[in-house]
Amino acid sequence: MKGLVLEGGGAKGAYHCGAVKALYDSGYSFDGVAGTSIGAINAAMIVQDGGYETLWKAWSEVSAADIAGVSREQIDALRNKNYSVKLAEYWAKEFVSVLKNAGVPTDNLLAFLKKYVDEDKLRASKTDYALVTYCLSDRKPLELYKEDIPVGSLHEYILASAYYPLFRLNRLGGKYYLDGGVYDNLPVGVLASRGYDDIIAIRTKSRPPRRPVVDPDIRVRYIVPSENLGSAVDPSEDKMEKNKKTGYYDALRMINGYMGQKYYVKGNGETAKKILSQLSRKELDELLPSDDNNIENALITYVEPLATSLKAEKYKIYDEEEYFLMLKDALITKHEKNITFFSKKKEKELYEKIIRILRRHK
Repeated sequence: MKGLVLEGGGAKGAYHCGAVKALYDSGYSFDGVAGTSIGAINAAMIVQDGGYETLWKAWSEVSAADIAGVSREQIDALRNKNYSVKLAEYWAKEFVSVLKNAGVPTDNLLAFLKKYVDEDKLRASKTDYALVTYCLSDRKPLELYKEDIPVGSLHEYILASAYYPLFRLNRLGGKYYLDGGVYDNLPVGVLASRGYDDIIAIRTKSRPPRRPVVDPDIRVRYIVPSENLGSAVDPSEDKMEKNKKTGYYDALRMINGYMGQKYYVKGNGETAKKILSQLSRKELDELLPSDDNNIENALITYVEPLATSLKAEKYKIYDEEEYFLMLKDALITKHEKNITFFSKKKEKELYEKIIRILRRHK
């Protein structure tokens, strides 16, 4: 069975949105979707639709500031350093409110869930849905499928999976719960234990623990951020839009087998092989990481700082030949500055040799 797993990460969940869109646009479908925290929230919207329509709508209409119940205008003023007495008074009032209520109220988040997650549609879907939360009262984690959750309580249990430490804790069935990320922030094992053998896991590179799946018969592919997604509590709308775009392109890398780590390069490695053939054994050993057996991809990744120095476009699918031809314009003379960020002498020498090879390349 084919499964999809979404890692927790607060506001970084916008990354899921772009990645999921790329998967469904490319013809993928899933028998089950699991997630923790924001991953559980996003998974619910995916399962009820059998796609990304509601997920995309929600992340386009609502900001993290809305969910936290703070003013978008005051957030923008703080981020842009437009300091004033009015701004100071606003945040002082918010701080006192959080202290008084023993955390950020969850009313807005619950309202968000009730607006965008349809319990009847989710339960009627043939797609499995699972979440992870942690019961503080019993001091044990819970891995729950939709059929394990009492009818009429779905929104509250999803909220229980997302009880970020900043939120005010509320009782559910007489017990307190905490964000499931304290136990398993990327619940691949939840699907694996039900017989799923082909799983795609979308990372946010968040810190909480992940429980590894060691069964060699289970295929797990990861979509991993190629950019820093920012903070889990970053309410910036610009950042969320960028994370959606990054998620879309990073998913295309996994789907289509594009080479590179930051950029997206399609090809069969032929151009890379021509360059590699002109490097010494010692240089090849320096180039190839111990955990990467694809030396053509290793070369494309290794020279990405050169592309960055040329201000290469991030969100573009490069043809392999085009990618390397672009790099030949990197500057390498001692009077030119855009290669000086390479700190190691050996690394700089190897970059210079590669550029010279590229300039001879026809």
